[in-house]
Amino acid sequence: MVEEGGYLSLWRGNGMNVTKIAPETGIKFLAYDQYKKFFDDTHSKLDIHERFIAGSLAGVTAQTIVYPMEVLKTRLALGQTGQYKSIKDCARILIKNEGISALYVGYIPNLLGIIPYAGIELTVYESVKKTYCQSSGKNPSDPGIFVHLGCGTISSTCGQLGSYPLALVRTKMQAH
Repeated sequence: MVEEGGYLSLWRGNGMNVTKIAPETGIKFLAYDQYKKFFDDTHSKLDIHERFIAGSLAGVTAQTIVYPMEVLKTRLALGQTGQYKSIKDCARILIKNEGISALYVGYIPNLLGIIPYAGIELTVYESVKKTYCQSSGKNPSDPGIFVHLGCGTISSTCGQLGSYPLALVRTKMQAH
């Protein structure tokens, strides 16, 4: 890649990646809180399976909304230097050549991967935070930045370990 497009080519597609992260994460957490209300308005007595279902549904909701950005990110990242002038140009060329459905190539494997990922991530996050706060006497609504950081790190790692094979299938489908 460096020979073909220089060192900046190593960041190809990262603009779209950064652009999609904020709405994806925001939608996921907003949806998670809303889905938890289906089980318990106070969120205090949710079982692990209820958290998993709420997390999985939140992941599906977020991915459904931002998925075209994921496809564009992959196409930009794998394209040749100068192949696309911008994100808008990439979307225009993709739709012109392959149709609007190209923005959802790999969507099903993505959903199959996001269900365990988001379910595991959000369940582990809340479970670890709750357990830590109960054992240390901290307030679960504000346990401190390092507790959030630690719980987030553990939960994201668990989610990735459980869902990576399907993410790999999705990426291969998007690339072709």
